[in-house]
Amino acid sequence: STYNGLLKINTSGEEKWFRTEKGFPSSLIRLVYEDKDNNIWVGTRDAGLIRMQGEKVSRIIDHTSGLGANLIISIKEDNVGNLIVGTSGGGVSILHNDEVIQVLSTETGLIGNVVFNTYTDSDNVIWVATSMGLSRVSKDAITNYNVVSGLSSNSPYDIIEDNNGSFWLP
Repeated sequence: STYNGLLKINTSGEEKWFRTEKGFPSSLIRLVYEDKDNNIWVGTRDAGLIRMQGEKVSRIIDHTSGLGANLIISIKEDNVGNLIVGTSGGGVSILHNDEVIQVLSTETGLIGNVVFNTYTDSDNVIWVATSMGLSRVSKDAITNYNVVSGLSSNSPYDIIEDNNGSFWLP
């Protein structure tokens, strides 16, 4: 993932670039994620999400199709196969079968709209690390945490759970 395109390197060492000059939707690539069905999801800085099947673009999901924002910061899957997409400025978009089924933002109770990362625990609770604090999303209830409620910083960049069930927030 680069801001000069997406580079695929085959096991033989052969390289192939995907860029706008070659018809790819964006050259500003922030990250790539492989889901449980082996789909490759490309998160861009300006064109939302691109789903690849092989070397072909099979779907583009952007702000016009319901995504919270086109600048993608994180992509993860929850325990039931939904794609949890963190954006810059648009909160979290939840996708099921390649369609946006829910957008969580400050308008719906999320603590911040710049989402650095997400984590889904064993109870399928989604934890959202934002520029304003941490949100816990359980079904339709959102609980927010920041320095006032005990966090050491309002900007946790990541969240991980260790084998003892403790969360680590850098």
